[in-house]
Amino acid sequence: DRLLLSSQAVAAPVIGLAWALDAGWRVATGAHLYGGTEYMWDPQWPLFTRLLSAYHVALPLLLVFALRRIGYDPRGYWLQSAIAVVAVASGRLFPPAVNLNYAYVEPLFKRTWGGPVTHVAAVAGFLVLLAYPLTHLLLLRLCPKAPA
Repeated sequence: DRLLLSSQAVAAPVIGLAWALDAGWRVATGAHLYGGTEYMWDPQWPLFTRLLSAYHVALPLLLVFALRRIGYDPRGYWLQSAIAVVAVASGRLFPPAVNLNYAYVEPLFKRTWGGPVTHVAAVAGFLVLLAYPLTHLLLLRLCPKAPA
């Protein structure tokens, strides 16, 4: 489905770039930039299992390749924005130790922004108002518009 592919193409580069930056920083300096890829160096997990995370780099490329063939649906930005708001908000249903979708502590500054509603709004707002529009604009340039 072109709309679903487009929505995931809006989010995948953001997540993939964040993952690659943290993992690359760890390789270059021995320390994590902001965390999230610590499991990659945990010998508890087999190397093959850890290397499966390379999909964070491959998936955005695959999505762009697919959308260059079938066309990008600009409604994907809106769908992914709705998904992000629900995902971050629903992360509050899990214990703070899980920090699912950074619903309790955001990854860059390792802090909580105000109360629960303010924090969820800040994290989701960053995605919807800054990160996703940038990938949306990039996809509009890289991929033909989907036929109506």
